[in-house]
Amino acid sequence: MELAQARRSWHIALRSSHRSDRTLEVYLLALDQLIEWLTDEGHSMEVTEINPNDLRLFIVHMLAAPASMDPRWFVPPGADLPETISMPTPRIPREDQQEQWVRDLEIDPDLYWPPDAKRGLTQTFPGITLDPRKMLAQRGIELP
Repeated sequence: MELAQARRSWHIALRSSHRSDRTLEVYLLALDQLIEWLTDEGHSMEVTEINPNDLRLFIVHMLAAPASMDPRWFVPPGADLPETISMPTPRIPREDQQEQWVRDLEIDPDLYWPPDAKRGLTQTFPGITLDPRKMLAQRGIELP
């Protein structure tokens, strides 16, 4: 099955599971970015030929090029895109927000992180401000 056909099936499955329109929009936008990246890489669009390493490479690509992330994900559908988008800096440590028993339920990262990709959890977050128009312009998308 080609990825475009799988996308249509997934869209139907998401709609039938009563996901919000915003959730559908974000999920499908992420999948479209994966399809675009696979196409640019000359990769097969056959679903069975896409493997976990391909997905890791896509994630690395997205993390290495924050301008490729679509900042419209942070804005409600139909809302104007602001000049900047600031990510809130957590003020309360995780330990003060969660009971220990909740943290004890966490899955051991060794069970899901490949050894070559394992890294420590981010525990501190600096103030981050994005310029959405600049990010989109770097992707060739110009907004009025």
